[in-house]
Amino acid sequence: KKVVTPSSDSLTVGTWLKSWLEGQEGTVRVGTYRRYEQIVRRHLAPQNRLGAVRLNRLTKAEVSRLMTALAGEGMAATTIRQVRGVLRAAYNSAIEEGKVVRNPAQSAKPPKVEESEPYAPSPEIAQAIVNACKDPSLKRAVLFGLGTGLRAGEQAGLRWSDVDLEGGYLFVSRALTRTYKDGGAWELTRPKTTRSRRRVDLAPSIVAVLRAEKDAQTDAVGEIPDLVFREADGSPRVNDPRRLQAALKPTPWLIRADTGTKLTWDALAREGHASLLLRQGANLAEVSKRLGHSSVVVTARHYSGVAEDTAVRLGSSLEALRLS
Repeated sequence: KKVVTPSSDSLTVGTWLKSWLEGQEGTVRVGTYRRYEQIVRRHLAPQNRLGAVRLNRLTKAEVSRLMTALAGEGMAATTIRQVRGVLRAAYNSAIEEGKVVRNPAQSAKPPKVEESEPYAPSPEIAQAIVNACKDPSLKRAVLFGLGTGLRAGEQAGLRWSDVDLEGGYLFVSRALTRTYKDGGAWELTRPKTTRSRRRVDLAPSIVAVLRAEKDAQTDAVGEIPDLVFREADGSPRVNDPRRLQAALKPTPWLIRADTGTKLTWDALAREGHASLLLRQGANLAEVSKRLGHSSVVVTARHYSGVAEDTAVRLGSSLEALRLS
């Protein structure tokens, strides 16, 4: 999208960021755009941040001071890196349009991100979390997530045509996302990497979950037909972490003992699934393939502390988890 901005001499960082954001709208996923907008509005564009600085006069030192200030306010290193990443992307666009000749965010060193340990519940805790979900649809969704390790968007975008209940497997070929088309409609998009498109074998208990889900569905058809997880009106059932957290509020499982933060959907489904498999001896390479990681190196970096050297058949590793 083409935007109009003031001349380079009078252009401020705040004004340019607003114009840059307008250019991003409709070209990136809704969640990505919302994150960009939030970072710009809260941390970059305010006058007491970088908003009043001339675009062509911002220095590396000023960017570094901003990151130091954000750290002093308690912002996590990962979030600070995201703030710097948005600023860097906006400046790259400014360079392409001839507004500036250098990118001060490029050379400003962001804080080091300390790798956190993955969420690794015991089978007993995992079953307790499943049992804490009194709503049947939430219970099925949680057990399915723990049993497959699908990303939230992959689970929400799963269609019955992707599932073979008799064969006991499914194919991950798309994810559910919101776009700016038609006022923010849902759409199915292809995963970003080839390895994300994958076959996932299902334990018998997870096949039972899917059969129960199918039996509970109505005939209503939403904007995307054939979804495995859908509401009574046919609309997609999105894995909202707030729904999970509300179910766990009366239990000790809401707050993670390792981080002191609330349990999220991806931590439970992705990290919980991988950790349960690895603690029972599953092979790192097989778990990496199952999760759709871009490389086994990614899996090893996150889960090497959980892995053991014994071998176990993936299909039986989570069979102890059940709906009731």
